[in-house]
Amino acid sequence: MLNIKTLFNRKGVRILGLVLCHVVYLIFGNSSQVNAQDKSIFLAETLVNIGFENVEVFDSFDTLKVFYENRRYRFEPRALANVLHTIYQNFDNREVVIQVVILKDRIPVFKLLLALKDYELYLNGTISGQDFLNSMLASLDVAGIKTHSTASNSSFYKADLAVIPTWSAKFGNFDNPVESNINLIPELNSTLAKGLTFKGQIIVPVQNNFFFVAERETIRPGNITLNQFVSLSDNFYLNVTGGFFDKNRAGLNFDVKKAFIEGRFEVGANIGFTSYYSFTGIQTEFYDKQKYLTVLLNTQYRYEPYDLLIRLEIGNYLFNVPAIQFEVLRQFGEVEIGFFAFASKDDYDGGFRFSIPIPPGKYTKLNWFRARPSKAFSWKYRAKGFPQNGVTYNTGYNLTEELMDYNPDFVKKRLIIEINKLGIN
Repeated sequence: MLNIKTLFNRKGVRILGLVLCHVVYLIFGNSSQVNAQDKSIFLAETLVNIGFENVEVFDSFDTLKVFYENRRYRFEPRALANVLHTIYQNFDNREVVIQVVILKDRIPVFKLLLALKDYELYLNGTISGQDFLNSMLASLDVAGIKTHSTASNSSFYKADLAVIPTWSAKFGNFDNPVESNINLIPELNSTLAKGLTFKGQIIVPVQNNFFFVAERETIRPGNITLNQFVSLSDNFYLNVTGGFFDKNRAGLNFDVKKAFIEGRFEVGANIGFTSYYSFTGIQTEFYDKQKYLTVLLNTQYRYEPYDLLIRLEIGNYLFNVPAIQFEVLRQFGEVEIGFFAFASKDDYDGGFRFSIPIPPGKYTKLNWFRARPSKAFSWKYRAKGFPQNGVTYNTGYNLTEELMDYNPDFVKKRLIIEINKLGIN
């Protein structure tokens, strides 16, 4: 028979209390954990439904970690603004700190830390835009941040077809003072593995009156490349590209970049070894069957108050032309305008370039295949148009250009503008 007195002695009370604590934890603790998991799953599904890829959401008590890759919006700060507001609308714990990690080819390249309460205070007008900007911590330092194979809406093997308009022109004392060429270039992009991407182009001529350049009148392949993007510790980046490039060059190219002070200062190098190729067999303006080693060293400084970039590049350009190039470029949101000067041993040149966005700012969702316009129309004008004077081939991948949209200072400023455009402030 059970002895009641024995049951309620000190030892028995301690045992009974311990059992009751476990029961309470199992009932309420597990319920809370499941509820947090449900919220994370719901938020991930919401971001996927919006059109983001490689989505991961982890709720660890006081920190909400969100990973995503953007191929839905043309402009990265606009995508980030929509992600933040989606979190705000679908996560009711205002005391949580959000860590948002932006991926590029499923590799982390940027992180933002922000208290959700500060976001709410800015929306309510309680704090100013400057206070809100100061409350953010944006960084290129993503060391130790890992993605998982369980991410929702994988970006692998999807075909994204971008149609790129190009315009080339020569001005001079010719029978026809303006020679021009207009092309449309469908470009197929696909991510094959982590950091590994494929690009394939077809060049479709629309108009051409370049003298003695018959190849420009022919439908032909453009760049066909494989690229491996690598992000190492200490903001060190590498692009390795192999395949067929423009200017009738084929080979292997290494693009290396090291960022300092959160991208305000960068140094890098571009090394390539290429030989001549022609899919058409037609003699082109870049008809040179020699093999060339190009070695270019570059540096860049960003003056943050005006988003002004000052660049210097020196080295051995294509066709064995040692030279130096200086450029000043400014970002006006998605618009870029720059001026450059170039000097070699035997000649000098200069000009300007610009890049303007092409509508729309929001693309259709990428399921398995999508056709869209290219993000921007870019054009570069040189005062002297001699084709072998300080040129280099284009691989379709450029770390300097690719990392511009992830600059922490730039993202923070544009993020506030994009939040205001959502019409919620």
